[in-house]
Amino acid sequence: MSLIPPAQWRPLFDAVREMNTATDHTDFLSAVVKGMSRLIPADLCLVHVLERKTQKIVIRTIPDNPYTEEEVASYAANPNGDPLVAYFDRTKDPKARRRSDVISEREYLETPHFIHCQKRLGFIHTLALAVQVDADTLEALSYDCRGPNFTARH
Repeated sequence: MSLIPPAQWRPLFDAVREMNTATDHTDFLSAVVKGMSRLIPADLCLVHVLERKTQKIVIRTIPDNPYTEEEVASYAANPNGDPLVAYFDRTKDPKARRRSDVISEREYLETPHFIHCQKRLGFIHTLALAVQVDADTLEALSYDCRGPNFTARH
């Protein structure tokens, strides 16, 4: 188990402080994104809540949400098309994972999820921490980037 190096303490404390400023659930999602975006370099940091029964997604991102309505609808209609979501659903793994931990980059670039949800933006790499709230609700903190891939340290 590696400890957090002292140089990372300040950004971590700042992230926690940011989250503690939230006044309600919606504000908390925004605070999580704002705080956590300081910790790991990425093109996009997002928190999303997927409600499977209604196929509704709540997204908070930094920078502003770059996804089109069609891309969001495609993901909402088939969230398990994302190999990382399918992995978290299947394993209930409580640890953060990179997409490359569950599928090769070559295989991922051929998936309908990449083609319909990520290709336009060029997001090839994802690091995510998913939390299964209940049988129908999945929340995740995700980092997306065009490259290079996230490290195990991230």
